Amino acid sequence: MKKLITYLMLVALLASQTAIAQNWTQQISGTTNNLASLYSVDSNVGWIPNGWDSMLHTINGGNDWTTQTIGLGPTIGFNSIKFINSSLGYAVGGGGIIAKTTDGGSTWLEQTSGTTEHLFSVYFVDSNTGWAVGWNGIVVNTTDGGNTWNTQSSATSDKLFSVHFVNASTGWAVGDYGVIVNTTDGGNTWSLQSQLPDVYALLSTFFVSTSTGWAVSVGGKIINTTDGGSNWYIQSSGYSRLNSVYFTDASIGWIVGDNGTILNTTNAGNSWNTQNSGTSYTLTAVCFPNASTGYAVGDNGTILKYGDITGTNDKLLNLNNKVLQFILILLQRQQFLELMIIFK
Repeated sequence: MKKLITYLMLVALLASQTAIAQNWTQQISGTTNNLASLYSVDSNVGWIPNGWDSMLHTINGGNDWTTQTIGLGPTIGFNSIKFINSSLGYAVGGGGIIAKTTDGGSTWLEQTSGTTEHLFSVYFVDSNTGWAVGWNGIVVNTTDGGNTWNTQSSATSDKLFSVHFVNASTGWAVGDYGVIVNTTDGGNTWSLQSQLPDVYALLSTFFVSTSTGWAVSVGGKIINTTDGGSNWYIQSSGYSRLNSVYFTDASIGWIVGDNGTILNTTNAGNSWNTQNSGTSYTLTAVCFPNASTGYAVGDNGTILKYGDITGTNDKLLNLNNKVLQFILILLQRQQFLELMIIFK
């Protein structure tokens, strides 16, 4: 019996093992605030606005989220952020607030936006050129890194909730009552592209090229164009509200919404599959810095991360006939590991 036990222990420890499948796991945020936005520049570094005058920041893939103080006052909160790299970022919020950081969020400087309208979304195509949109159809633009912001005529007075550009010339903004506006000259002129009658407020938009883009809405509609917005096609998701859409390429996209809803497509939106989020809290924003790593945030301090635990089918260790060697695998709280033991 002793020989048998030793043999079984030996083959188990000799085995190489594999972590397989990707999934969503919950991270520890350290807050119960409702989180409305996020941005990650790579798999490890990201930021999340966290209530008043505060930002959550990670440099290790969300294993730890630390609090950064914005330092602009207790009534300042951000609705949207966009980072160009690990140092340079912009944030917008209520009352026309626009702020900029050049040191990864350690300090923020308020910029003069020229408006007191609430700003809901910001997007930059490079370190100098960006747009912010918000209440009453407001659009402001900078081409000098925020030193000056100029108001642009958006062709609508409806609230604009999301803006996205594919280059310095071509972009879209979406908002209340299914409104979609578009520019092809950097915002010097905006045109009302569509006012979809069967769509409530459009809350988020994302384009992968000058021709192909998506938007999602209150009421759970997914809309898509493949001709730059001349025509929009409406899909019903079966869910009550979709809050954010993000594509990693022309085929693979993600949507999050109320009650922990996460949808994924791998065929350019021809079909959408429901993912297990592990939460029933509303998810408000999603961001993928690359195809294999993503983050989603939402109510009650919810932060979710998508990705391999170690990397799909990555060999962790192959031991060399030593019975007293062990494999130690450290997991985050609420994280799961599927382990395959291969006997040699």
